[in-house]
Amino acid sequence: MLAFLTKHFHNRRVKPIRGIESIVTPALFKVLVLADSLAMPRLQDGISYENTYPILLQERLRRTFRDQSPLIIEKAKRSRTIVDVVKDWDEEVVVKQAQVLIVHVGITDCAPRVFLPKETEFLLTFLPQPTVDAIFAYVHEHRPDIIANTPRVYVKPEEFRNGVRTVVRKAKEANLKGLLFINILTPSLGLQERSPHLDENVHKYNRILADECQPPAQLIDVNSLLGPECLLNEGIHFSRKGHEILANQLNHYVQTIIETSNLSG
Repeated sequence: MLAFLTKHFHNRRVKPIRGIESIVTPALFKVLVLADSLAMPRLQDGISYENTYPILLQERLRRTFRDQSPLIIEKAKRSRTIVDVVKDWDEEVVVKQAQVLIVHVGITDCAPRVFLPKETEFLLTFLPQPTVDAIFAYVHEHRPDIIANTPRVYVKPEEFRNGVRTVVRKAKEANLKGLLFINILTPSLGLQERSPHLDENVHKYNRILADECQPPAQLIDVNSLLGPECLLNEGIHFSRKGHEILANQLNHYVQTIIETSNLSG
């Protein structure tokens, strides 16, 4: 009886999942998301972890691939810049052995600033708290005028360009199956009023992304996908609808990468 059952099930043909008969996902095909706070939850605005686009992407891939679904590794971090992506490459991309990398940075890089990180650290470390409070209160009140006269950014344009080039080069060297950059959403009018030069900075850094996203990199243009209703009232982070739409677009790109990978060997 044991011999009969073994032969019967060995020869039995397993019925494929409808729609993906020609796609075989490699075991533990890993998709790494290196993003800033735009990929993170905002509980105060009703955006839970499950509502963020990396987790929604995981759900959509599971619907298609079932138990063969790629693994989404979400590594969002507040204030992440392209400089951080390069610095974290070995720890994140190499160690985790990702086949696809999604990079979503830019707004932290290009947003006009009153203080640079080391200046803020100095204020908080060496000045009395009442003095720090008074400085921040003044800056909050006069921020548009200060920025208009002394525009500064965390990552200058050429440094941003070099960072994108480095990521593309490293992706080629690592033979990644896919590299997706998500560009910067044009800020709302209200946000532009509070941050002079932000709009021109966003366009400048988006042009850099468009110029430098050469194969294997692909660029996802959120400005062609998301409307004003896809942003929260503060004008930067995505609403639930924004996360949903971006997850749908990423799902299309990732499935295409997987199909192409299978066709090419």
